[in-house]
Formats: sequence, structure tokens, C-alpha cells
Amino acid sequence: MLEGRGEGGADAWRSRCVVGGRIGHRGFVPSLTSLVGGATAAYSAAVVVGPRLLLKPCGLEQSPDTGTLTRAIGARDAALGLAMIAAPAGPARWVATASRIAADWSDAAVFGAALAGRGTRGKVVGFAAAWGALSLAAGLLDARRRP
Repeated sequence: MLEGRGEGGADAWRSRCVVGGRIGHRGFVPSLTSLVGGATAAYSAAVVVGPRLLLKPCGLEQSPDTGTLTRAIGARDAALGLAMIAAPAGPARWVATASRIAADWSDAAVFGAALAGRGTRGKVVGFAAAWGALSLAAGLLDARRRP
């Protein structure tokens, strides 16, 4: 059945793609924190380019001042997302992930206070808190998967 997969047939395919009982491209399976970091970096880069992506859900008007602050948040989050991708497994990745969690949960607290009385408050606070929880879950699951 797998004989047609190139030189060596099924055994060669298995030796290249199955490592430690897991199937992956030549044994590489990205960490969950890397995937969350990549999503964070991509969204955050989009916020840097178009601050309205974050301002609109917050119910804030776009101005030079809000644009600057929003771009700063996007740049910070993009850097943290890239750190989650680049950090090797172990303490360095935990520091990157913990920094991401702290940033998200502090954003939730700040937005919660600043958007008091606005209809967008719950959505914005929930979104920030959920991203922090997702980063925490990814870090914990990665720690369980480590040999």
C-alpha cells in the first residue's frame, strides 16, 4: 500500500515520518505555545498596520493618540508572540509564555476599568482574558508533552 511512496517503500516512509510513536513531518511537531505565539504575532502585526482592528471592538474612536497607543500594544504583543515561537522548550519558553499571559491579563484589567459603562467592556475583557488562558493552557499542555 505504501510501496509507491518513493524509494524504500513503507519502512523508509515510517523512519522519516514516525518519531517516538508520533506522526509528523520528519519528526517535527510544533509546540502549542509556538502555534499560539504565531497567531498572536500575526494578529498583533495586523493591529500595528491597522489599529482600527482593536479600536473598533473597544468602541474607541481612532485618533493620532489612540492609534499610537494601539500600535504600541500591537508591537508589544507581536514581540511576545515571536518570543513564544523562538524560545526553546524549558525555562525560556515559560518566561515568554508567562509574559504573554501577564500582558493579556493586565490588558483585561486595564480595559475592564477603562471601558466601565460601555457596552463593549465584556467582549473586550473576555477576549483579552481568553487569550491569556489559551497561552496558559498551551504552556501547560506542552509541559506535559515534554519527554
